[in-house]
Amino acid sequence: MKTFDPVFGSQRVFRCLLEATASPGKVFALPPFDVAAPETVARTLLDPEVTLCVAGTGARETEDRLSRLTGARAVPPPEADFALMLDAEAGGLASELKRGSLEYPERGATVIYAVVRLAETGSLALRLGGPGVPESRNLGVEGLPVSEAEALRESRAGYPLGVDAYLVDEAGMVAGLPRSTRLEVISSWPTRR
Repeated sequence: MKTFDPVFGSQRVFRCLLEATASPGKVFALPPFDVAAPETVARTLLDPEVTLCVAGTGARETEDRLSRLTGARAVPPPEADFALMLDAEAGGLASELKRGSLEYPERGATVIYAVVRLAETGSLALRLGGPGVPESRNLGVEGLPVSEAEALRESRAGYPLGVDAYLVDEAGMVAGLPRSTRLEVISSWPTRR
């Protein structure tokens, strides 16, 4: 496993995120580094010009480390450009994040969810549609509560306003859910760890 390099490592991760954004709900493998996959995504997207918030177990330490490494300033969720949710099962973040405005829709937040597993099936099944999705695509997610998926769906009700999202699992797989993607929860059952 390679050490995460802030230049070349970020370039490799960013290319993967571009593919995930262009094909919403399709699962891509992030390059393996010595840093947890959700944090490599955060380190790639953050810089001194943006703000961040981190939620979940170990949030304070992770927020301090990301601020120190990237220069991004830590703020409360309603002010954050980027959010990292370390325990997606806790839920409640998407409803707090900014959605942009009609004049500046790009000012909506981007949230990175650390989930257990991404696959075609999972404890939460989403049906996706919109740009980059031929007809429809299903995505299975373990470790994301239905309430958070519904809050993410609701954030897009006034498109082009909304919250962009990346789901990153424990195996280093990523799926992008840009705000232009329609979400529908088609099934759910209790998660297992």
